[in-house]
Amino acid sequence: MPSIPHTASLGVPTGSVIPLTLKRRATRLLESERFLLLRRLPSAPSHHHNINTHKKQMETIKNAANYVAESVQGAAATTSKEANKEVAKDSDQSIGTRLNAGVDALKDKSSETSHDAKAEAYKQKATH
Repeated sequence: MPSIPHTASLGVPTGSVIPLTLKRRATRLLESERFLLLRRLPSAPSHHHNINTHKKQMETIKNAANYVAESVQGAAATTSKEANKEVAKDSDQSIGTRLNAGVDALKDKSSETSHDAKAEAYKQKATH
């Protein structure tokens, strides 16, 4: 089962804390996608199992794993975006801090959109 990527690879600034709920959500997502993937695989290959079928199954597994990874990264970007939006709105913060948080929120939104689009593409490849 794939491990949850480190925070740096999720687009979350180093030193940032990923909420425990995100980690739980990512773990549940990994477990459910693994279950769905395993349900689709044949229980035992037939005697006349050919190489193309095996390659297709391996490609499906690869696409499913990439889907999960991109989904987790998209969720992390969403969490980071929301945190940055809150900092940008906080009137107790300096203008510079609020401005930087706003810029970071825009970058996180771009990352979120990109990861979500990639996840959907991998999902389509894995299911078709």
